[in-house]
Amino acid sequence: MAIPAEEVFAATMTPEMIAASDRRAAELGQEWKAARAELPAEVRDRLDVVRQKRIGSAR
Repeated sequence: MAIPAEEVFAATMTPEMIAASDRRAAELGQEWKAARAELPAEVRDRLDVVRQKRIGSAR
């Protein structure tokens, strides 16, 4: 029986730790968007194709 991640986080991380983790995730997301924007269009297109394949295989 799997334990939902939210329950694990609530039991092992303080609200401050969760907030810091969420902030860092948002920062990394912005850094990724900025770095991705600098890539050539063909590279971004290939990344999108691979991402769609990964999302499709995870379902």
